[in-house]
Amino acid sequence: MNRNRHRGRAINSSPTVMSYRALDRAAIVLGAVSILSAPFMFVHCTFQLVQIGTVGLVVALVVGLLAVVAGWLAEGALMLAAGGGFLLAAAVQLGLLTGGGGGFLGGNASTF
Repeated sequence: MNRNRHRGRAINSSPTVMSYRALDRAAIVLGAVSILSAPFMFVHCTFQLVQIGTVGLVVALVVGLLAVVAGWLAEGALMLAAGGGFLLAAAVQLGLLTGGGGGFLGGNASTF
């Protein structure tokens, strides 16, 4: 039938109806939140919720886009790659903060 797990038949057998699994939806939401939080880099007042540098912005946008695409296509390998990217960025940020600075990612503890 169809190799993608997210496509299924509804009760009315309409081929256009697609149902997503919980992990697919979670990947889409995580990626969308990562992309939507990126503009906070340009806010420099009371509403600056996240301090992020240019490299951190690129990481948030690229890995966020990868997560959205992975969830949309219901591709497990891409979801693992996106999750690994987020995990690696968080570990690097934690290591840089432990060393006493934001390093090349240019963030602080709010970047988590």
